Amino acid sequence: MTVLFIVSFLSLVTARAQTEPCITFKFDPSVAQDGSPYKFTGVLPLLIVAEDAVVIKSNGIENLQDWKNGEWVSYELKSQDPDQPSFDVEIYGTVTSFKITDALVTQVDVLNCPQLKILSCSMIPLNSIDLSKNLELEYLRCSSTQVLDLSLVNNKKLQYVDCSASNLQSLELKELKELRFLDCSYNNLRDLNLAANTKIQTLRCSNNPLSNLDLSMLTELEGITCSQTNLSSLDLSRAKKLNGVILNNNQNLETLVVSTEFHKAEDLAIMDVSSNALRELDVTGLDKLFSIFLERNKMDGEATSRFIQSLPDHSYPHPINNNKLCIIDTQSDKEENVCYEEDVRLAWEKGWLCEDYNGGQPIRYMGSKPIAAEVVQSEQVRLYPNPMSSNLQIRGAEAFVEVILFTVEGVAIMNAKCNEDGAADFDVSHLPQGSYLVKVGERSIPVIRK
Repeated sequence: MTVLFIVSFLSLVTARAQTEPCITFKFDPSVAQDGSPYKFTGVLPLLIVAEDAVVIKSNGIENLQDWKNGEWVSYELKSQDPDQPSFDVEIYGTVTSFKITDALVTQVDVLNCPQLKILSCSMIPLNSIDLSKNLELEYLRCSSTQVLDLSLVNNKKLQYVDCSASNLQSLELKELKELRFLDCSYNNLRDLNLAANTKIQTLRCSNNPLSNLDLSMLTELEGITCSQTNLSSLDLSRAKKLNGVILNNNQNLETLVVSTEFHKAEDLAIMDVSSNALRELDVTGLDKLFSIFLERNKMDGEATSRFIQSLPDHSYPHPINNNKLCIIDTQSDKEENVCYEEDVRLAWEKGWLCEDYNGGQPIRYMGSKPIAAEVVQSEQVRLYPNPMSSNLQIRGAEAFVEVILFTVEGVAIMNAKCNEDGAADFDVSHLPQGSYLVKVGERSIPVIRK
């Protein structure tokens, strides 16, 4: 009796599998409006992998029998009219991989496809997707869609997720302990909780309004791209396998930690941390470093000196050659770094070539002139406002002493003499933004034009 029941149950399941589609999606040409990134092309590109024969049913497609296992097929629409009504496409079979791209598909239903391992829906105007029953899913790409919220808590076997360039406002990954690759860049994510995703090796989260990012648990991390966010600090020191960092254009990022007394990103070789607001950077113990882009930050002369002192020594007989440090961009009005000649010499002695980004045409940088290296703050001489905008006032200097305004390269651009009260004024409204040095008598004081 029990055997008969099991046979009957299996027969029922098989019959259901044959009568119900495992995947259904809707083609809707009405979304191809002026200004929309999605265009009417007249074809449906699909790639389907299945364990058995696949049957495709639709009243809107011509060549339904062209399916080939594991190959891309462009299914032609019966009508080439962009104003045609929407239609559904049904796919029958034991599908394990389904990919669709660059099509006017607004809905995809894979809930009746529990054996699905690979799903790719890119460049389609998809508003939402439910993956709660796809427990075997290992690979997911839903990039360049219109999905607002994505929950993957049931997809515990996922190793690869690309949900970039969508409208994501929330992303739930807390159960994905096997996740190795995550690209969630170009979204609207304000929070990204990766505490449970300890096996992530590649993380791309640029162009999100993130204000906080805790990566302390990502000890397997090998590469990160995290640009154009609202982060003010980031600690990567526990990522011992980290090899490459692209972390630029974060206007609020003042603190980046890659080396501490207890933890170091010791495999780090390449860093692009340009165009941030960094005031300090310590790379002590990172002996594999050979390429650093640090231009357009806010590191004064003392901070840059400390940074260069922390650089790994690649001089002979150390084996790493062609080590480059892009330390300044003299063509940028946003540059606030200062690098003295003596520090450039120290970097050279360590086997590092310092470069001026020079607006995209890098040239060798020799450092600021000696006057820029002799910065002495005075308790008596006062310069304000600093940062300056349209004017700079000098007060508390000696009577009739000469005041000279220099660029960080040591070029004199303005001069004046203090009056009998030790005061002088400069009109700096015409100067580009950046760092300058004011020599008051024998003293040199750094100022910033904002």
